[in-house]
Amino acid sequence: MDTTDTLYRITIDGTEYTTTDSTLTPEQLRRMAQLPATRSLLLLRTGGDLQPITEGALVNLNGHGIETFISRDTPPAHDQIHYKLQVDHEVYETRSATMTGRDIKALAGLPATVSLYLKRPGNDQAVTDEQVIDLSPAGIEQFTTQGPASANVHVSVTYTTTARKKEVIAPLTDTLQMVVTKGYEKLGETPRDGDAVLTSAQPRIDLQPHLNDTLHTLLAVGLVVGTAPHLTLNIDIEAAAGGA
Repeated sequence: MDTTDTLYRITIDGTEYTTTDSTLTPEQLRRMAQLPATRSLLLLRTGGDLQPITEGALVNLNGHGIETFISRDTPPAHDQIHYKLQVDHEVYETRSATMTGRDIKALAGLPATVSLYLKRPGNDQAVTDEQVIDLSPAGIEQFTTQGPASANVHVSVTYTTTARKKEVIAPLTDTLQMVVTKGYEKLGETPRDGDAVLTSAQPRIDLQPHLNDTLHTLLAVGLVVGTAPHLTLNIDIEAAAGGA
């Protein structure tokens, strides 16, 4: 059995380094490049944008290609601009004008599995781990881990063999598998090995990998659409060959 550790390649200020760690903190990156603690690190994103790395945040090296970092002198404390954000009932400060959902959860000490929402009047917006939030506008951006838990999703389920359609109304906490099961029951159909579950709209997306995901998660990745309380999802069940 091959037990060779995966090597991740990164560059810091033009010098290439390798590591077997799939995640690193800014402190570990500075130590690798022998940089002083006064140097801040920025991640070079696709398109040339520079994303400041929040102290204490974990940088995921599992992406494609070589991650590129650039260091800069950290300005004196009295020259630094601090941006405030609120997560649930706690207010945090950061020197980063932009943060990803993952960075915000790390700053607030939240588990990676927690869902994060950007508070908006009457319409809290799901924030994905990779989504970049701009903290520079005036005011304090507010986030919540509660989300529109009381909202329901109106799921249109079509059994393509008969073209029959039924609606399932489910809370965001239900998994897609629970919704599909209710759809079969309402349609009076029996699940068969090999049945496919896909989005109704083009391009049709295979939903099998998402069956154990909650509708919360599907909202965050854009498969559930709309704004609370008008959330919708349209799916097709295609019977396996020989089904009726």
